[in-house]
Amino acid sequence: TLSGAGFAMTAWQADRAWLVGLEPLPPVRAGEETSQSRIPQSSKVPDRLQVTVPGAAESACAMTSNRGALERLTPQRVAGGCQFDFQAMDRKFLFIASDPRVARSIGNRLRSPSKNKIELKLRLAQQAWDLASATRELMPVSFDGAMDIDQRLDTVASFVGRANKRKEASDHTAVDANAVVAIRELREINRRITMATRRLSSFASPYSGAMGSMSAHWQLQQTFGEAITRLSQSKATQTTQQENLLPEAAMEDLQQLQTNHWETLTRSRNASALISITSDSPRQGVACLRMDGADAPLWVTSRKVPVPPRQVISVTGYVRVMQPLRSPEHQISIHDSIGGEDLAVEFDCDSPDKLGEWQRFAFVRATGSNEEISLTFLLHGPAQVDFDDVQITILE
Repeated sequence: TLSGAGFAMTAWQADRAWLVGLEPLPPVRAGEETSQSRIPQSSKVPDRLQVTVPGAAESACAMTSNRGALERLTPQRVAGGCQFDFQAMDRKFLFIASDPRVARSIGNRLRSPSKNKIELKLRLAQQAWDLASATRELMPVSFDGAMDIDQRLDTVASFVGRANKRKEASDHTAVDANAVVAIRELREINRRITMATRRLSSFASPYSGAMGSMSAHWQLQQTFGEAITRLSQSKATQTTQQENLLPEAAMEDLQQLQTNHWETLTRSRNASALISITSDSPRQGVACLRMDGADAPLWVTSRKVPVPPRQVISVTGYVRVMQPLRSPEHQISIHDSIGGEDLAVEFDCDSPDKLGEWQRFAFVRATGSNEEISLTFLLHGPAQVDFDDVQITILE
């Protein structure tokens, strides 16, 4: 039973629980009849409703939900069941559970946080939105997913705005509900901005993983662009003038590589014959590193080199493919520990003109507050590949 005009009520009963749905009906004009509900209707929706549910105990846990805001109700024993008195809104659900375990679980969730905690949550949502908006402005205007991020930022702004309005009305429950939705949406925005940052270019830095440090990432992006320009304008002039942080990567002495803890990893049984130093037409000096691939992948990883904080460094070198690859899956690549395999440089070996010819590679990375870098050379499949004159230098 429902005391109050202008609402339709639908009830579902499960094992020891009720779910009552309430929805306002359009006002009935004079002389019109309706078959939508037997509940009397009027042109004015009441401020409060009283719902009587048969079989509900006074110890039952009851709550109403409207637009994400939750309110705990206290049942009162009346003839025919328990009566629940609550404020009428546009649309509402009334949940009643007599199981003490369900009541205890829901009761714990309905404990309202303090006013200070709610206001702190709202401030955090506002600050996170400001940070996300500023980060978005630093990013390129157009990229895959930009429209979705912009729309989500607008959505968060609307929830934060609603929370501020409800705060002025001292409706702390509504403030909490809107702040929670805003923070949840901001987590998704953070994830999408991070993913978009990684797709924008081959630029990698330790500052691209969190929203709070994204501004430092995009500040280094400008330095990155300048470094790329310098590398493209001059072949090796910029790097040869700087100290090579990995001097043994000149590939002159196999013993020197082993002494400096370069590592070889392969599933082949004949690993010792796969890595060698050869004097067959090196790019520079008297020798170069040769990798002879088998059916199993072959990795050669350099030692870790400490690099200064917040610097842009370049990695350059030369590669020569001596034998054509049997399959496109037999890739040849090099990657660093900062950029990872996702930003690996893969070498084009399809052209017959490039067989036996030295090809230059170069990429740029940014360093964090405490960073180390190592290089990994990968040969996946049968082939013979040479590497020479590999350098890690600081770009100033």
